[in-house]
Amino acid sequence: MRRFAESSHSHKNDTVRASRRLRNLGETKMFRLMKITILLAAATVAAIPFLAHAASSDWHETEGMRIRLVTEQAPEGAREMRAALEIQLEPGWKTYWRDPGDSGVPPSISFDHGSGIEHAEIEFPVPEHFDDGYSVWAGYGRPVSFAVTLERDEARDPGTIEADVFLGVCQDICIPVQARLSVEVHTGQSDPESAAIVEAAFAALPAKAGELRAETVKTSPSHIVVEAKVPEGVEVTDLFIAGTDAYVLGSPKRAKGDGGTLFEVPVEVAPKDLHGDTAHYTLATSKGAVSGTLAIGN
Repeated sequence: MRRFAESSHSHKNDTVRASRRLRNLGETKMFRLMKITILLAAATVAAIPFLAHAASSDWHETEGMRIRLVTEQAPEGAREMRAALEIQLEPGWKTYWRDPGDSGVPPSISFDHGSGIEHAEIEFPVPEHFDDGYSVWAGYGRPVSFAVTLERDEARDPGTIEADVFLGVCQDICIPVQARLSVEVHTGQSDPESAAIVEAAFAALPAKAGELRAETVKTSPSHIVVEAKVPEGVEVTDLFIAGTDAYVLGSPKRAKGDGGTLFEVPVEVAPKDLHGDTAHYTLATSKGAVSGTLAIGN
């Protein structure tokens, strides 16, 4: 019995040693696995702040709409930066193009001096004409983003941009909207959502006038005649012309019997001498839209 007992004890010791080796081997593998997992998690956490910089203001909400300012991340040392004024309209509500007609509010944006923005240019996608029974005006009856190009002070680092936005929205009546929007601007790569919104706003802009363009034929105290210059086979679908400080213009109307390329634009207010001025326009055609400026006056 003793011999059996000794043999059993020896076998038990061998079993314990083997178990310990297996446990140590398992612990080593587990430790390595945990180390890899921790490293991957650390790498992921380190990457999150870089991707998650939100380059947009909070939404400013009011009756019929909400609005925010979205920016691309500022490239290191770059003077120019792109942004989008994103407007979400509720069904049945509208907002204005650059020329709001007789009684509307044109969109405008300005920046605090402390924001380091020296100049801002706002550009507009193709609008549509609306007839509210009182007047015909150009604007948007759908969610829209206006493209904004910001010119920054090179001597200043990007920081917080404070923008004052003023525009009008309409349903049965029109409401002026004033919003102060604040954006934290970072150098580096834009977060994907902000970059996509800004890119879409600029992609929706009309092309620069070239082969497709509009030209002034005549200016008189009562109206301006504008001709759309388009290749044969291209259909002119609409024309939008913005008034100036000196000239208040009505909605363009097609001249009869000319093939659809001549427009008469009512002059509602004009200087007595009909001095020269420059008006922005957008020409919509079956080949796409273009924008440019027209010389009006003498």
